[in-house]
Amino acid sequence: PSSPPCAPTMASSLESKDRLNDSLFNPRSRRQFSITFAGATFIALSLFITRRAITRKNISTIPLFYQPSNAPPRVHINGQLEALEALTLASLNLTSVAVFLAGGLMWAFDVEGVQDLKQRMMRIRMQKKASTQTTYIEGDKEAEEWFSKYLLGKTRKEGLKADGVASKSTS
Repeated sequence: PSSPPCAPTMASSLESKDRLNDSLFNPRSRRQFSITFAGATFIALSLFITRRAITRKNISTIPLFYQPSNAPPRVHINGQLEALEALTLASLNLTSVAVFLAGGLMWAFDVEGVQDLKQRMMRIRMQKKASTQTTYIEGDKEAEEWFSKYLLGKTRKEGLKADGVASKSTS
């Protein structure tokens, strides 16, 4: 008796587990994506803080109910504090975008951490070093062939011409 045609085989269940491990939902990918998600959350929070600060500044310029409309609003502006607040908000926004981009790049290039990145860079350096050594050897051979073909060829021709000129002048 054979098994029913609809029953899943052991091989197909293993293949589906392998596909799940290679998918976006494996633990490594989730850790990488969590940094991207944290960056997106930081961006949302920094935008909220920035909008709140800008709204607070705008509301402070609106005249009070009992203030005449032809008089400028009585707002004391401290330039140093304004500059410090602007620098702080810009730094916060930039940092949140940097975390978001770093997490996205880590997820896109499948890098889990600094140690993983160091190992990849060492592997790439070793491959480049091996390829440049063979490139130098091949380049030396090509240069040697070119020198022997063109430069030695010219000196031989010049030598023959010089011999021909000398033999003509002696006869």
